[in-house]
Amino acid sequence: RESDDVGVANLIDDHFKGEFSYETVCRSCSTKSESSSSRIPFYEIELNLLGCTSVEEALANYVRSEALTGADQYSCATCAANRDATRRVVLRSLPPVICMQLCRFVYDVKTFSKKKLSTPVSFPEIIDMTRFTDGAQAPAANGRPPAANG
Repeated sequence: RESDDVGVANLIDDHFKGEFSYETVCRSCSTKSESSSSRIPFYEIELNLLGCTSVEEALANYVRSEALTGADQYSCATCAANRDATRRVVLRSLPPVICMQLCRFVYDVKTFSKKKLSTPVSFPEIIDMTRFTDGAQAPAANGRPPAANG
């Protein structure tokens, strides 16, 4: 049964829901795809730890741009042709509490099975998410953006 208390009814969204988008930018005309403006809700971030020694390094990989070239070119509506482009995940809004799933298993093509990574991964008690966002601010515990220092 749903609670009549609005604070309880929205508890999960208020504390754990953030939003991201996929941003694709044509290298010829610099047009952003329509999906770049679509916000997709998330409740956790899945971080691939392969080749990473820290959670911050995995976060940087998560938001890093990838090149769409050759057979993977982007179909640009503005250019009306396939073009080289860049694509990345953009964290648009952050929740007060971010759940990160640390993906420590990789598929081993030699054995056709999953293999657990045993590389130590460091993580700080507090992560400044500013460098992993595109202007998004994490709200304070009260749900409001933090006050600017200065």
